[in-house]
Amino acid sequence: NTWDTQTDAGKEEERVRYGKGGTVRPLTTARRELRHNNKAKRQELQQAQDLQTSYWSTHQVDSNATPSKRELPEDYRGQMCPSGEALHHPAAALLSEYATTGCPVETGQNWTMEQLEAAVERGPHSSALVPEAMKQHAEELEIKIQKGQAKVMLWDELKKKKKKK
Repeated sequence: NTWDTQTDAGKEEERVRYGKGGTVRPLTTARRELRHNNKAKRQELQQAQDLQTSYWSTHQVDSNATPSKRELPEDYRGQMCPSGEALHHPAAALLSEYATTGCPVETGQNWTMEQLEAAVERGPHSSALVPEAMKQHAEELEIKIQKGQAKVMLWDELKKKKKKK
């Protein structure tokens, strides 16, 4: 039960009936007391826990094991190519296929000429015009071009290509 009352300063103060005796206190005080009581209960439960149980005792690791040599296929794409222990994973064959032929993605329909013109007319977001952001974008774009993940076309070239179709 909460309600508003007038305080000495004339401001309204939300009050709550709290505790076993139903004492009326300001809501902030009641919340503080509740948090304090909950913390005390939580600490009491933690103290009562059995600390003799070691959950790590069942997981023995061979400390002498050495990682297998990473052998990658020559024609993998991107930064992901499973190797070593990952090759024993149930999804290893699928991941290897994605690493060599690419991962299928759904990017939606191709933009219409009207949508492209509207985007060019609107221009970039203001945050993309910050010199540091422009530099970062150019660096990322160069890396993607080198990896064959992106292609840059001039707007005039794109308009010509779209008109031919």
